[in-house]
Amino acid sequence: MKIQDLLSQYLYQQKSLTLPGLGVFELDPAVNIYDQKDEGWPAHTIRFIQNRSATVTDEFLHYLVEHTGKMKPLAMSDLESYLSNGVQLLNIGKPFPLKGIGSLSKTTAGDFIFEQGSEALEKINTPLSDLAKDKTIDQPLVEIDFSSSPKKSSKKLIVVVGAILAVAIIGWAVYLAIPKKEAAEELSETEAASDPVVITPADTTASKPTDSLTNATPVTAPADTSFVLQVGEFNNKLSADKRIATLLGRGHRVELQMKDSFHYAILLKVNKPLKDTTYVMDSLSRYYEWKSRFVKAGN
Repeated sequence: MKIQDLLSQYLYQQKSLTLPGLGVFELDPAVNIYDQKDEGWPAHTIRFIQNRSATVTDEFLHYLVEHTGKMKPLAMSDLESYLSNGVQLLNIGKPFPLKGIGSLSKTTAGDFIFEQGSEALEKINTPLSDLAKDKTIDQPLVEIDFSSSPKKSSKKLIVVVGAILAVAIIGWAVYLAIPKKEAAEELSETEAASDPVVITPADTTASKPTDSLTNATPVTAPADTSFVLQVGEFNNKLSADKRIATLLGRGHRVELQMKDSFHYAILLKVNKPLKDTTYVMDSLSRYYEWKSRFVKAGN
């Protein structure tokens, strides 16, 4: 039998029914439900006592197990599901009907109101031992045709694999786009260069030419063999100091120049002939996306 059918039958037999989270229903011991005929039962035959902390009794749970043929956890799960649906009805302002008992409604203050209903006289006469048997034991075996299952499974598998591949492709595309986005953000108004150029001391031997953007000559080099470029500009000293500290920590030979109280420039000395200025600036822009500006020749 269903849970909702067993509630009233248990109340008729035991004269008391406790429903978890709701309360206790008590049947007048002087009234025998099964002796009632068409005239119905008297008013106030069933009394409801609200108790939100009420829990299911062992006797009622055993009764459900015996009459549903289910294990205790499954019987308890069915009861909780039934009551949960009823509570949802109460929360939206609708009555919660209890077959053979009556109905509960909820006030705006959150209290329950019980209204007695009509009796349900489906008396249970079947021996409990027979009802407790698993009804699936004596059922004949039915051969199940799984011929169509592989086809359905294959379609589901294709859909799942396709979805996984799509997510992987999107993730890879996003991953590839992140470095470019970060590089573009660094080339903002407050910071002109995305990556520093490492300036290392040049070889002191006269036979080794200076053919790299990153090589530097001693500070005593003639003025026509070096020039200064502006590779960064900031509108506040805090950002400028932070950038300078980072570049110096990486070994760059840069310095900070204060144009005025709102503009600070980062200068880079390049140890190349003055005629290579355009070549160096183009190289910095092409390889490092570095927006540089010529400042002066020499030191």
